[in-house]
Amino acid sequence: MTGNQTNFSPAKFREINIPVFAKSFIDKIDDLYSKSFQNLTQSQTLYRQAEELLLETIGLKDFQPSQTGTNIKSFKESFLATGRLDAEYYQPKYEEIENKIKTFQTGYSLIKEHFKQNKQIVDRSKKQYYYTEIGDINIGNGSFAYNLINIDDLPDNAKIKSEKNDILISKVRPNRGAVAIINEDIQDFIVSGAFTVLKENSDYKKETLFVLLKTNVYKEWLLKYNVGTSYPVIKDDDILNLPIPMIDGKIQQQISELVEKSFYLCGESKRLLDEAKDMVEKEIERINI
Repeated sequence: MTGNQTNFSPAKFREINIPVFAKSFIDKIDDLYSKSFQNLTQSQTLYRQAEELLLETIGLKDFQPSQTGTNIKSFKESFLATGRLDAEYYQPKYEEIENKIKTFQTGYSLIKEHFKQNKQIVDRSKKQYYYTEIGDINIGNGSFAYNLINIDDLPDNAKIKSEKNDILISKVRPNRGAVAIINEDIQDFIVSGAFTVLKENSDYKKETLFVLLKTNVYKEWLLKYNVGTSYPVIKDDDILNLPIPMIDGKIQQQISELVEKSFYLCGESKRLLDEAKDMVEKEIERINI
């Protein structure tokens, strides 16, 4: 099978007609864009502050795991203990990360001890659903998108009924950090079964877990459990049984506030940019009329 690649030369761009707007209108658009960019920049700054606070607290800010690719394990220590024979699973870097978390000064626990898995399967009784899949997660800032889709067009894996405050964690290529918090009420909302969906079930804050799972250390660690090569996939239990540091409540509150402000400013940035685009579209229609 062969395919044709369509090219659009730079010269063609120069031939595209563009509308000429009044200066007052251009100034309004420029102001909206500037405010949108400022909000996005501030959002990114706040998130970095949350991540730095977390990493400093658990002693992983400058942590660099070993690059040694070999480890020696007996049959009893390997397959009989874990059921795994693949060499990737036993790389020293994973043991070093785990030791760091398990020796944290105030202790550690497992995700399943503080978060309950959402296993609600949608009954597909509605004609349409709002749907989020892995590709709808922004791996940079954790924002998410959703689309209204007719029931007949939904993929078979669109199955988990989700709601506000759920945490979505991708089980596919977990090293990308496709993690999101559902921070708005969405009626008839479902997500892909390729997510592990969690709910807060203790004082451990979802924002802390969100930042933790998006750190390079945890993204690297999750690769230990993958059962693929070019397309790594992990299981629900791999996430639920993952050790997490027990962080002081006051620090968790600071992290939570920084993340919430970051989300808010990111949303404002998008709203202002959408407003600018809508204004341009309406002005073009008005000019054409």
